[in-house]
Amino acid sequence: MDIDHHKQRILIGSVALIFPIICLIIFWISTQTFIQPTSISVTYHLGTRNVFCGLLFVVGAFLFAYRGWNTVEYWLANLASLCAITVALAPTSIDFHWTNEFGIPFDECQCIVKTEEVCITNAHAFIPYIHQAAAVMLIAVLFIFCWGFYTRAKEKQKMYPQKTIQRRIRIYFICLLAMPASVLWAFGTYFIKGKVVGDPSLFYVEWVCLWAFGFSWLVASKQLWLLSNTKEEEDAIDEKMRQTTEKDKSEK
Repeated sequence: MDIDHHKQRILIGSVALIFPIICLIIFWISTQTFIQPTSISVTYHLGTRNVFCGLLFVVGAFLFAYRGWNTVEYWLANLASLCAITVALAPTSIDFHWTNEFGIPFDECQCIVKTEEVCITNAHAFIPYIHQAAAVMLIAVLFIFCWGFYTRAKEKQKMYPQKTIQRRIRIYFICLLAMPASVLWAFGTYFIKGKVVGDPSLFYVEWVCLWAFGFSWLVASKQLWLLSNTKEEEDAIDEKMRQTTEKDKSEK
């Protein structure tokens, strides 16, 4: 059977929820420590490479197959897919100060470009910057998707004042707040404490953003108990929304 967009959202959201947990557990097992990594991306070099890349390719594949609500969402999904795959293929650097101070086992033979401070496992020093740019762009696009879910739910609530839609609106709103709030918290921590070796703030920001994204997509699947109507009712509401949107465009 074909996988419809509801199931696509469940699969994408589920992968986003398990991604940081799996990477953290494998990182702990590989390093035999229970410290927090400085980011999810750095665990790539410390035991999670295959899982890290595999899950990002899964997300990238489903985002590429996702058609979205309109043409804008279709191209945003393609952009997010490209960013997810780029994050996997262009790994970040690893900080020697962090590995040395916390006694994290790391094979420096992996380093192709090496300084006193960082190790880069690629032949080009700019690769980690590509990784960072793709990661920021990915989070930004995921925030836009969450905003789209929220605004459409608000419009539906006006047409169909139902408790299920109201509950979805509340969750979308929490997810929307969580993403920028986590980023502001990380910046605030940096300005107060300055640069601290082993600071896990970025790791927590990535975790919060992934979970906010994941929960919003699970809710948007409209297949969760207490948050959804029957499939027939949801499809009818969506179709009415599309007709209204097309009518408004034609009138303009």
